[in-house]
Amino acid sequence: MQLLRVSFLISIIVFFAIACGGSKKGTTSNKPISSITIQQLRATDLSEDRHTLSSKKDEILFLYYYIKNEKTLLKSQYFGFYDITLEDPIMPLDIHLDLPDLENTRLVLALIEKDMDRSPSDIDRIFQANFHLLNGIESQKEALQLKLADDDLLDLKILNLKKESVRKNIKLKFRGVHLFDSYEYFIDCNFD
Repeated sequence: MQLLRVSFLISIIVFFAIACGGSKKGTTSNKPISSITIQQLRATDLSEDRHTLSSKKDEILFLYYYIKNEKTLLKSQYFGFYDITLEDPIMPLDIHLDLPDLENTRLVLALIEKDMDRSPSDIDRIFQANFHLLNGIESQKEALQLKLADDDLLDLKILNLKKESVRKNIKLKFRGVHLFDSYEYFIDCNFD
C-alpha cells in the first residue's frame, strides 16, 4: 500500500513538472513594445520598370506617423526621395522610434513614388493635414491619392501597436499595381 502511495505521489509530481515546464516552452513574451527600429527598404519590383518609356527607377519617399486615438498626431517623420533601381534596390533606414504609450496608438508607414516636382515636406504637410485618412480603408487611400495628385501613393501599412506586443522581427510588404506596372517593396522592422 505504501508503495502505491509513493508511486501515486511521484506520478503527480512528474505530471505537474511536465505541465509547468511544457507551458513555459510554448509561450511567447507578451511584454509591450518599447521601441521599433526600421532597418531598411528593399525593392524586388519597381513601379517604373515595365514600360519602354519608364525611367527604370523609383524615386521613393518614406513617411511614418505615430497616431493616438485617430485624433492626435504624436509624431511624424519623412525621409527624402531616394532613387531605387533593381541594380541598387536597398535603402538603409536605421530609424529608431521610442514608443512611450501603446494604448490606442498606431504606427502608419507610407511609401510615395514621386512624379511631381514637390518637396518631401510638401507631401508630408498633405499627410499631416489629412492624417485622419490614415486608417487603411481602401476608400481612404483613394482620398489620399487624390490629394497627392500625380505623386503615387504606393501603399500604407498600419500597425496597431497594442496588438503588436510580442517581440519580433517582421517584414512589411508593400505590393500592388499602378498604371499596369506592378511593384513590390519590403520594410524590415525590429520590435523591442
